[in-house]
Amino acid sequence: MVQKLGVTNSVNVVDVNEVINYILKLNLIDKDTATRITKSQFRSFDFAPRLARWILDGHQIPSEFSQLSHGSPPNCIWLIDSFGNAKLTLLTTDSPLKGNPLKVKTSLGTFPFYERLKDVPDGETAIYTGSSGIGNKRFLEIATQNREGSAAKTLNLKVGKEIKFL
Repeated sequence: MVQKLGVTNSVNVVDVNEVINYILKLNLIDKDTATRITKSQFRSFDFAPRLARWILDGHQIPSEFSQLSHGSPPNCIWLIDSFGNAKLTLLTTDSPLKGNPLKVKTSLGTFPFYERLKDVPDGETAIYTGSSGIGNKRFLEIATQNREGSAAKTLNLKVGKEIKFL
């Protein structure tokens, strides 16, 4: 996804235990903190901010360089948010918008398209330009506006479910 957004074509992958052992040798954390980090289920809270700091401070963090493949992510749902909106791996530029009003024909059905969620009429299920992405590259989302049921429940959507434009 970061490659699709034009962020990077490569990453450095770290092993938490390897990094913590290295940082312990530099005396940048104590053993209790190291144990908490390696046992934590909240590594985005306990590990990632520290890792960013150590990198910014110029420490040569052990990592493995990985060139990202030049393939695209699968066309699917990558997240169902707490409102039941389905975030897709597809950008607005990926969709074949047709008609007036604009519609998108997919393997899940045909949906009206809106630029913003707030433009989707109450009770309607639609595809719109979502909030996730970078700059003008925004991922599409499917939502049912202001209704008891969500798009995820109504359409039986799950993370990983494939979606195709027809």
